[in-house]
Amino acid sequence: MSARGELFTFGDAAAQVRTALPPSYGLTHATGGRIDLRDERQKLVCRIELRALPGGSQWLTLVPLRGYDRDCERIRHWLEAGGLRPAWQWKQARVPMAADEPANVAAARVLERLLEIQQANLPGVLVGEEPEYLHDLRVANRRARTVVRQMRVALDPAAAGRLSDELRWLAAQTTSTRDLEVLLETLDASAAQLAPLRLLLERRLERARAEMTAMLRSSRRTQLEQTLESLLDVAARASGAVVPPVAVLAATRIRRQHRRMVRSGAAIGPTTEAQAYHDLRKQGKELRYLLELFGTALFDTQAVSELIATLKQLQDVLGCHQDCAVHAATLRTLAPELAASPGGAEALLAAGALLAGLEAQQAAARERFQAAFSGFASPRARGLVARICD
Repeated sequence: MSARGELFTFGDAAAQVRTALPPSYGLTHATGGRIDLRDERQKLVCRIELRALPGGSQWLTLVPLRGYDRDCERIRHWLEAGGLRPAWQWKQARVPMAADEPANVAAARVLERLLEIQQANLPGVLVGEEPEYLHDLRVANRRARTVVRQMRVALDPAAAGRLSDELRWLAAQTTSTRDLEVLLETLDASAAQLAPLRLLLERRLERARAEMTAMLRSSRRTQLEQTLESLLDVAARASGAVVPPVAVLAATRIRRQHRRMVRSGAAIGPTTEAQAYHDLRKQGKELRYLLELFGTALFDTQAVSELIATLKQLQDVLGCHQDCAVHAATLRTLAPELAASPGGAEALLAAGALLAGLEAQQAAARERFQAAFSGFASPRARGLVARICD
């Protein structure tokens, strides 16, 4: 279940609940962020917890009363049929497309959905209660930037360049906050000797979040939605050249990205600089987004799923490697400040052990890399690419 809730709407949730339910069910209480539902015998069978956020989204969590689980499931079904959307759709970026439609038209439809996801998560990011909002905004942003880069040949060049710049700016405002959130999640909350370190990280996170929030409330950000929509409208128009069908362009980009990754990965060894692993990770994200956003809609579904699974094994290794590098760099920068804080000597020793553990995990990721990369670069995987793209 999403941390936000099970169902969501941009309308009046209480009114939609009333409309969606059959007359035999009654809404008897709708105060304090909660709706109580009773059946025709006036039995309380389900409670709905409401959560509203700035920006108009409302989230509903259904809480069945003991012995009324089936009633709750029926209520959920009626609510979905009545227009409330299930939580999984919040992250659902896939849109329908036809193989022979112009690539710029299909790309614009995908971008429109990704921008909608970004904008829908922004109010939650500004409130700052749940890290999930920031994570989802960043994923949608990365996907959008991938679409612009990979489909640029089908888009208006000037508008695509400006669109890429605006998306990159938005992503840059959120990086420090997200990195610190992830690092704090990895710390053992029960380790008393790490308390000074945790305090320093929390203070740094507070500052990073304040800076991020200020930038996201700035005039540039408030104009960003309109700017992106305008640029998207221009970018979606046919460029001077003949625009290829989306299936042709997507197949070309998937094949090229896989070959690029195979070349990059083959050059990586145990002593290769960390940046090479990170660059390959970014290439892998772009390939995965191409497969998820275009491949599943246009090509052999089984082949796409198998290739994504193989790619995910490699991404897990590269992700572990990069997270360890980022966390270790943060700990090193904190060392002087940590040493000067109350209880700093003991905390510094604990941080040293934590740093050693991160370095060990990074080394282990390097050892696992070749096996994961071999699967991704194997004849089997190349055959999957051929099934998708030929």
